[in-house]
Amino acid sequence: MRVITLVMPICVAWFIVLAAGCTGTSGTAPASTVPSASAATSWSGAWDTRGSTPAAYQTIGVLTLSQTGSSVTGTFSNNDHGNGILTGTVTGNMLSGTWSMDYGYETDSGSFKFVLSEDSNSFAGTWVAANDKANTLSTTSDFWDGTRR
Repeated sequence: MRVITLVMPICVAWFIVLAAGCTGTSGTAPASTVPSASAATSWSGAWDTRGSTPAAYQTIGVLTLSQTGSSVTGTFSNNDHGNGILTGTVTGNMLSGTWSMDYGYETDSGSFKFVLSEDSNSFAGTWVAANDKANTLSTTSDFWDGTRR
């Protein structure tokens, strides 16, 4: 009887310590209050962009994006040089996908990768034409950057 009287309080104390550790805070917010990457990285809206093109080192145009879930579609202009469309997928703070451009006399297409800034008001990106066999998105020097309007 004496052993049970001695062991029982120890077991109860151990259970209380274990239970407190399971319900205590670990220094991080509960998962339900931490914003998801897609919620914090909305790409929708109009962007003033500049970038490098084969015809001229820098061009300025407006990129208008619409995001639904992780899918993004958009249109862009290259001043008076043509109009384009893009489609992409958001992963964290990155938007990547394909673009196509109609110059009126010819078309071009390729891929892009944009990385959204922490404040979601600008992005830095790269692009590559589909027929560029020497470069990839990670090796190209062609840039496509934007600032939210």
